[in-house]
Amino acid sequence: MAWTDENVGVLKALWGEGRSAREIAGKLGMTRNAVIGKANRLGLAHKTVGLDGVAAPGYRCGMDVTDTDPEFDTLAYARTLKEAGVEEKQAEAHAEAARTIRSGLATKADLDAGLGRLETRLDARIDLVETRLNACIDTRTSDLETRLSARISGVEMRISGLETRMLRVAIAIVLAQTALTAALTAGLTFGLLRMFGGAP
Repeated sequence: MAWTDENVGVLKALWGEGRSAREIAGKLGMTRNAVIGKANRLGLAHKTVGLDGVAAPGYRCGMDVTDTDPEFDTLAYARTLKEAGVEEKQAEAHAEAARTIRSGLATKADLDAGLGRLETRLDARIDLVETRLNACIDTRTSDLETRLSARISGVEMRISGLETRMLRVAIAIVLAQTALTAALTAGLTFGLLRMFGGAP
């Protein structure tokens, strides 16, 4: 579904009220990812989630309460390793390596934003393909209608010519029959006159 000025206005209004991305998506009939991506592109104020479940300033765009990921505790991680029998230096090295790896991982908000951008691009491409397809169908339909109209006109002209020829043939037959009837009548009359002596 493409974004309209009206949809953008509703998004801004609901976002300003602190509504969640999922709730806004339900109001607009769109996906949550599309709402998150559009909010990111519009640069809407980030939000945090308060104790009452309502979004408040500071919250990362697109994240719900269940999306929060606490900071990785390297000390607790190293202590767990040491308690399991790992030497202290190795445990600290493992903890630091784990922290470095986690810091380079994409967050759920990052994935949601990326999916939102991808969905927007896909929507735009789909709209473009649909527009081109409709234009192609309209062109082909118009061309087909023109060709069909020309063929129908040609058939009508041929039928009209055939009707004219049939009319001429019918007139010729009638004239021939009339002439034949007149000739037969004249011959019969002449024969009767001769038979009864009325002819010289």
